[in-house]
Amino acid sequence: MSAIRERIKRLGPIVRYYQRKYPSESTCYHCGLPWSAVQEIHFVNVDDCRGFFACCKYCWQRMDDLEKIDAVLDLSKKMGSCSPYTEEEMLDALAQDLKKKVVK
Repeated sequence: MSAIRERIKRLGPIVRYYQRKYPSESTCYHCGLPWSAVQEIHFVNVDDCRGFFACCKYCWQRMDDLEKIDAVLDLSKKMGSCSPYTEEEMLDALAQDLKKKVVK
């Protein structure tokens, strides 16, 4: 899908349409699109076979590091005691993910 189409999909009225279409789904922290309407997610690996996601790939690529930290902290807070990870584990995994970005 083109970048323009992806941007249009994240305009307020369209996001609200998708939220009504998928009312029980959680959404991207940044744009608010439900996961069924998202092209790709950005998966943060905690270890070789586990991880989490807070944002779609489109938004993740456009967010600065502080926004990513906020997204992960918010996800940790929302998951609360249901989370398989501590907040520290999530932030450590995010730090590793951000280091990969710098190396590439």
